[in-house]
Amino acid sequence: MTITLDTSDNSSSVSKIRVIVVGVHNNQLKAIYSDLEESIDIHVIGKFEKGVDVLSSFGLLNPQVIICSSSLIDMSGINLIRTLKKQIPFNRVIFCSNNKKLMSEAMRAGALDYLIFPIGHDELIKSIHRIAANNTVTGTCIDDELIDDSDLFDPINEI
Repeated sequence: MTITLDTSDNSSSVSKIRVIVVGVHNNQLKAIYSDLEESIDIHVIGKFEKGVDVLSSFGLLNPQVIICSSSLIDMSGINLIRTLKKQIPFNRVIFCSNNKKLMSEAMRAGALDYLIFPIGHDELIKSIHRIAANNTVTGTCIDDELIDDSDLFDPINEI
């Protein structure tokens, strides 16, 4: 089990965007950690491999943004997004995957943005800033023909 928590509240991190990264730790997620550690205004406050650990630590950490991979040890990233939205509710999630076909499902589940691995540094940072500012995004890294906007989650028509 891998859980990394940082609940420090020092003055240098108070104004930083608080981010949790969730997924099976592989080279792609290590690249995300590395990018975020170099950022002067983003603070990774938790790294998790299990969705249940995110849910149990959420109140303590109070993240502004969650970066969620498609693969977790105990559930899919999409199931975690659904659970966060239902139980907390929290939807400031950036979904990351190699599989472009999962993107529309992640958006219907409640993710606000999605990125396709490999993720560029600037693209990642911009996405975090948009989501932290509560600006909804309909995806930044997928070809237009792969997602039909009518396939995205419509909260008015969903019951």
